[in-house]
Amino acid sequence: MRLRHICPALLALTAMTSLFVGEAAAQDKATIDVLAFDTFDTSDEVMDIFYSSLNRGIAAHSDMEVVDGASVTLADMLLTLGCSEGVEQCLPTLSGVLPVNRVVFGSVQRSENIYLFTIKMYNLDAGAYTHVIEDQTVQGDIDRLKMVVPTIIDSMLYGPVGKLRVNITGASEAEVFFDGRQLGVAPKEFGDLPLGEHVVTVRTDGQEESRTVVLKRGEPSSLDVRFDGGIDEPGAVSGGGSPFTVPAYAALGVGAAGVVVGVLGQVQLGSQEEEAERLYGGRESVLQSEQADVVELRSGMNGSYTQMMVGYSVGAAGLLGGAALLFLSSRDSQTTVGVSPMRGGGVVTFGGSF
Repeated sequence: MRLRHICPALLALTAMTSLFVGEAAAQDKATIDVLAFDTFDTSDEVMDIFYSSLNRGIAAHSDMEVVDGASVTLADMLLTLGCSEGVEQCLPTLSGVLPVNRVVFGSVQRSENIYLFTIKMYNLDAGAYTHVIEDQTVQGDIDRLKMVVPTIIDSMLYGPVGKLRVNITGASEAEVFFDGRQLGVAPKEFGDLPLGEHVVTVRTDGQEESRTVVLKRGEPSSLDVRFDGGIDEPGAVSGGGSPFTVPAYAALGVGAAGVVVGVLGQVQLGSQEEEAERLYGGRESVLQSEQADVVELRSGMNGSYTQMMVGYSVGAAGLLGGAALLFLSSRDSQTTVGVSPMRGGGVVTFGGSF
């Protein structure tokens, strides 16, 4: 008789315990508001791909869940709250206002067929960023974006967990560079790499190969690089080279230098324009005592503009001329020239094999 009363009680207690455990597990999850991202020259189709990948990636994370998404930008939200001191100073004011403990925001920009992604997750409780991806580039069409964007989301959520095995033939060893940063010596498997799209350059004496790789979470990648024709000993002179090869690389070097000069001129001009706006913006006239400073500032702006235009012109001519000479040097050559946009300028890369 007593057992019949105890069993229902035990069942009720078990159900209540399961309910409390479930609620505790739910409370342990980070609740996230995905804000609308700032965009520049980006289509709705691209943003749909991005938001879908972002929401799926967060939903698949065991410690996170999306509560709201893409309804308002961070700037509009801060403006509504009346905070105009800047993003870093205003972010803490969202704590207690939103029914979440984290916000995700950033930007997606496009320049021709190159996309630039910045994604930031801010912990409102801790008052600090927990996950940040800045200026991650993807080059290609819609199909390429569908493949690469989820890896960028994973890179933001899980950090540097990518693995890449670099194999080489035709040489005993070679230096490996990852997005321009020296990684080590191949053949070898490298770990703790950021996910997403990256440029890997493998270099040995007299030869170099550059490839674009996409690293995915939980899927180690492999890169096989073949160096043809053997390796020249230091100081050896090869008699079978094309007469266009040396001028080609010289032209490419001049072109790269021209682009750097142009970028520096552009940065200087932007700084001078900001200074002019700060000192004289909105005024119809200047004081007699300020005229000398105005003339000096205007002269500096003209010089920076000239530097920018000359630099970019020389850069374009050098890169195009160098690429043409490389083509003439060998129809079987593999030549790559790339420009990657970055904040305040860009990076020019080129390479080839013969």
